[in-house]
Parts: sequence; structure tokens; C-alpha cells
Amino acid sequence: MQIVTDCAADLPEAEIRAMNITVAPLYIRFPEGEINSADLTPDQFYDPLAAMRPAIPTTAQPSQRQFSELYEQLAQAGQPILSIHISSGLSGTLEYLARGGRIGRVQALAGALLHLKPVIHVSKADGKYSAVAKARTMGKAIEAVTDHLAHLYDATAPMWVTIMHGKFAEQAAALSKALQARLTIARLEMLRISPVLGVHTGPGIVGAVVVPMAVFDGLV
Repeated sequence: MQIVTDCAADLPEAEIRAMNITVAPLYIRFPEGEINSADLTPDQFYDPLAAMRPAIPTTAQPSQRQFSELYEQLAQAGQPILSIHISSGLSGTLEYLARGGRIGRVQALAGALLHLKPVIHVSKADGKYSAVAKARTMGKAIEAVTDHLAHLYDATAPMWVTIMHGKFAEQAAALSKALQARLTIARLEMLRISPVLGVHTGPGIVGAVVVPMAVFDGLV
């Protein structure tokens, strides 16, 4: 089987090579031109963001023709193709979320004035961002994330947890510690959020992806 995904998957390069995964490009549009997100490291993207304010880059997906040519090329190998991509509710494939249109501007302004930290998740119903809570400090926001995940999952069930952040290593470590105290973690990893997603979040984001290990039972 040939697996196809895109840059928003945040897969480590070693896994891409080991599983021979084809990664479709997603593009970031800067004032000086368009760049394939895969060609930027997180720091190469996040470091100059502050100097660009109030402007922010935007994202663009590959054309239908590019996808068509990609699938036609892979189909020649005669293997089934599994194509996994970002939710259509999030893509065409908070300050930053607000300017990118991901949360309401009035809500974002109120949050900025009150120094609120929004806690969001991706809804199963429509694949879009929705609010879980608002916190006045990052410590409280991490506590809200931890409480939300502890409520969703059986504390005794083994979990695969991936902590992700833009340029927020200290807070990512704090979230990791909090989750380890509340969940049974069988596998833990920490990754950087890719530039193509960082366009909509900025560097000051930290979050977690949690999957029960039972999901992978029977898989090779």
C-alpha cells in the first residue's frame, strides 16, 4: 500500500523515509513569494513572524492538477493508495487564529483585552475548531487541556500521546508532565507544529494528540 499525506501531518522525516510515504506539498505565501512548507524548518518560519506584524503569511494547497498527476504516477505501481489529509473543516485541502479567520474577531479582541488563553479542540462533528475553555494564564490553560483529555479517556487505558508546540518548549514540557500524572501513557513523543499549521496559530501554541493504544491492535 502507498500512503499519501501532506505537510500538515507533521510526520518526522525518519518516519516518512521508513514507510515510503508520499507527502504532497502545502504552500506558505509570504510577501516576497510562495514557499513549500516542507522546505522550512519550524524555527526558520517562527523566528521572523513577529517582524512581519501586522501582516501574516497565508497558506495554499496544491492545484487539482498537481494532485491528479501525483495519483496517476503512484497508480502506475499497481498498489492501493491510502490518502490521509487535514480535515476539510480546517483547510481547503489567536491573534493568528483571528487574523486567519479561524476564530471570531470580536471574540479574539475580547480575549486579547482580558489576556485570555483560548483552549480549543477539533470537533468530531464537523472537523472544525471549537472552544473548550478560556483561561487567564498558560498554567490554567494547560490544566484545562489536561482536564478535558482526562475526562475523555479512561485513566487506566494505555495511550499514545504526542505533545506539539510552535516555539513553546517550556510549556510543552509542562503539559507533558501534567498528562503523565493523569493518563496511562504507553508512548510519549514531542514534536514541533509544522509551519503550514503555524500560519494559523503563531509560535505561542501548545497542544496534545491522544490516541488509545487499543486502536492499533492487530496492525503491523
